[in-house]
Amino acid sequence: MGDELYAGLLPWIVFAVVARSHGPSTTWAALAAVITAATILTVETKHDIGLRNTLVIAAIGFFLVLGAVSLFVAKPSGWYAQDARAVSALGFSAIAFGSLAFVPITEYYSRPNTRPSEWRTQPFRRVNVLVTLLWGTTFLAIAASHALAAVVDSHAGFTTLNWVLPIALRTGRRTAGTTISTTRSTTRSTTTRSWISLTIFFVATPTTTDLGRGATACRGNMTG
Repeated sequence: MGDELYAGLLPWIVFAVVARSHGPSTTWAALAAVITAATILTVETKHDIGLRNTLVIAAIGFFLVLGAVSLFVAKPSGWYAQDARAVSALGFSAIAFGSLAFVPITEYYSRPNTRPSEWRTQPFRRVNVLVTLLWGTTFLAIAASHALAAVVDSHAGFTTLNWVLPIALRTGRRTAGTTISTTRSTTRSTTTRSWISLTIFFVATPTTTDLGRGATACRGNMTG
């Protein structure tokens, strides 16, 4: 479980489920997220890929700070408690975008499914940059949805903005692998077509195998 990209999202999912708009729940939610992230680091397979799981390690630090602010600084009924889910989503975006200055967070999950000779290639890098950018952008949209939910004066609107829309943005059907494989086998055409396939691959919440296929497919299309 810890080796899949979706596992890296679990701390944020756990936080969103536990957090409430009032009371000390933000502190408990942050603690639950830290425990979740620590568990992922414990159970994940150790790969000799020259990288650490930046996303999950950063999650531990981020939620520790989030919990400390909730416990010692923020008021239980203040804006911080009401917008805690939005703040957590913004944290994910910050981690994702920040990783682009060094190594995209998805590389930890894609390297075990690709040949080491491909890790330093431009197509492999571009795939991981694109997917990381799209995840970061998606969590910006999730943050906006949570922020709107905190001010909307409607139960239906609150449920839609706080749960339905964020869940829809996080998840999708796993058509990515098939799409990328089909693109590689049926076309040797343009870079644009490769990026279209990779966009579909992102929306479908890729597994580590899908990430590896995506990098290989992109390399094949760009050299064809």
